[in-house]
Amino acid sequence: MDNKRIKKNALLSSVLALSLSVIMLIGTTFAWFTDTATTAVNKIQAGTLDVALEMEVDQDEWVSAEDITLEFIKAEEAPQDEPVLWEPGCTYKLPKLRVVNNGSLAVKFKVIITGIMGDAKLNEVIDWNISLPNFGDAEYQLLPGDNQEFEIEGHMQETAGNEYQGLSIDGISISVIATQDTVEYDSNSNSYDEDALFPAASADIAAGGNIVLFDDLTTDKDFAPDEDTVLDLNGKTLTATKGLKVVNGDLTMNNGTLKKTGSFGYIDIRPDGAPDGQKIRFENVDFINEDPATFNNAVDEMVKLVLDKPGDIEFEFINCKFENAIVVLSGINDSNGTVKAAFTNCEFNSYGTIYGAIDADAINKVNINLELNNCTFNMESTGNFFYVIRTRTNGTGTINITGDGNKLNAKQAAGFGEAAVRLIGFDDADYSGLDPVIVTKDPLDGFTVEKAWGVPFE
Repeated sequence: MDNKRIKKNALLSSVLALSLSVIMLIGTTFAWFTDTATTAVNKIQAGTLDVALEMEVDQDEWVSAEDITLEFIKAEEAPQDEPVLWEPGCTYKLPKLRVVNNGSLAVKFKVIITGIMGDAKLNEVIDWNISLPNFGDAEYQLLPGDNQEFEIEGHMQETAGNEYQGLSIDGISISVIATQDTVEYDSNSNSYDEDALFPAASADIAAGGNIVLFDDLTTDKDFAPDEDTVLDLNGKTLTATKGLKVVNGDLTMNNGTLKKTGSFGYIDIRPDGAPDGQKIRFENVDFINEDPATFNNAVDEMVKLVLDKPGDIEFEFINCKFENAIVVLSGINDSNGTVKAAFTNCEFNSYGTIYGAIDADAINKVNINLELNNCTFNMESTGNFFYVIRTRTNGTGTINITGDGNKLNAKQAAGFGEAAVRLIGFDDADYSGLDPVIVTKDPLDGFTVEKAWGVPFE
């Protein structure tokens, strides 16, 4: 019996010891053989893109040519104060120029020259020679530390007659625009920047392709007639001093302001053939007319289509704002074309008379389809009638208006008498697909707001 008690006590002691061991292990951290190895990542160093335009003032002596006025060179034996006057047979040169890559990245660049390539009458009889190979739309490459020299000279034709006496060419400008080139490699290839955009100079807008503004720009240059253009305004302002013509290429413009200061500073779309799905697109663009006309709506045109041939053309306006600026869609010569124009999340602010936002003119066998979604029309009338959307068909074309979520805020300008603001100018358009429009109006006596001529809002 004592042996059994001893064995039993020994067993209990073992179980207790095992239990205590488990309890102790629960609160214990295992120790492992470990080691660590670390490495440093090299610092992230951004490259620099820096080009300079320099001029030669003496043999192999170069100085900056930026922000100075270049003078044409006279022969060494010429009297010191003899003026530079052009006459038939003469040849004048500018100082030798060069583009220098002072940065750490390879660049591609263009040289843009305006003024001497302009329309001045004197330029008709001056032959210009620029020593860059394939000068015009050509792009040139410079590795870091390299440079490209070139010369510009003009020769006045011997046949120039007396009608050219006393004329001048003003505003000659030489610009170098540069962007990164497909030279340096990242972890994958050297093609990551193949779509890098050039900053825009006025003449470069006419070259087509992808363009980005890095400064505000005033221009009278048309867009490339037969090439597509993508113009990123980059938050800057493009001021047009004439109608900027779009012929056959697509145009995309976004992210900035288009401004006009006179009668002709608008986007002038005139295909010279039959457009086949030509596309005109504006997104996040503010259209500002600084000199609106109270009684002359032609001054307020900001985007104007004149369709001359059968074909299809599409417009798209997204998140755009119009300040006393209208969109004109029209045709001539029985064009038999089809126009589709979609406006999404756009705002029209207009003060004046006759037309406030859109002029849809289908009288020359044009078929116009307007789609308006979530647009706001803030209209203040100064006359006895005011059309937010003017429509004309005369039985030759068709106009179809659809959309949803639109608002019309109508107001009669102070000091003017009875008036009517009409969302749609005449009842010759099909607007059955235009869902209800939220309307607010100034509560003046004699001031009415209509959906169309004589058609009240429901």
